[in-house]
Amino acid sequence: MVHRAGGDLDQAIQELEHVVDLDRQVDHPGLDADTAVLEQLRRQRAEDQEST
Repeated sequence: MVHRAGGDLDQAIQELEHVVDLDRQVDHPGLDADTAVLEQLRRQRAEDQEST
């Protein structure tokens, strides 16, 4: 989330994709929450790209 706070959505998304992948591998209970945050960041990036 440090990258997100710094405005680097691409890096934040990349790292969260890795987290979600690891969550899936170990059946982590936070998978749904991490996936939801990832989707939110992807939507935010898309909206930011549309506005530029």
